[in-house]
Amino acid sequence: RTVYDPNLFGLDEGGLVNLLGLDARHMGIEAQVAYQPNDMVRLDAAASIGSWTYLNDVVGQYKPEDQASPTVTDTLYLKELKVADAPQSQFAYAVSVFPIQGLYIRAQGRSYWNHYAQFSPMDRTDPDDAGIQSWETPGYTVFDLHTSYRIGDLIPAWRGGDVRLFANIYNVFDKMYVSDAVDNSRYNGFDGDHDADDAEIYLGIPRNINLGFEVKF
Repeated sequence: RTVYDPNLFGLDEGGLVNLLGLDARHMGIEAQVAYQPNDMVRLDAAASIGSWTYLNDVVGQYKPEDQASPTVTDTLYLKELKVADAPQSQFAYAVSVFPIQGLYIRAQGRSYWNHYAQFSPMDRTDPDDAGIQSWETPGYTVFDLHTSYRIGDLIPAWRGGDVRLFANIYNVFDKMYVSDAVDNSRYNGFDGDHDADDAEIYLGIPRNINLGFEVKF
């Protein structure tokens, strides 16, 4: 690929960077299942277990905008590093109940792990960093609660409208967790060795409640 980056390899002049032969392997398994033993209960589960890895080091070639300036090459040490910026493993599960006509209540859990802090391949030019993974954020689980009730049958005279009331509680137990991170942050990094004290983190959204209604004509 070719990208514009004025700071690559420590240079401050804009130019073009050619990266050829950078390969990454994305493999994994996904599954989803649902089971409803009766009219009142339904069980759902979904899982995605992945392994995303860069396969090789690659040489980058930097061509400055000033044609008189020499071309610069450098090696990006990426072999066996995990592809970052998204959880590679996820698991979701839910129980839904339908106690009366028009009403449902769903309790849902979501688990995430195998998530590595975001980094740019352009920053991996130091041979001392070869093979050192970006910081792996702590895995976490959050629970949500959803409910909905259709009351259209109670107000049939109102233009034939179908009204649904709903409520959603996200992160029911107000779990504090790291939802995203940047490796070796230029703002918060300490000693630059790709561990927790060098990461810039973003905390997940705390408990929040959403109430509303929907009208269908």
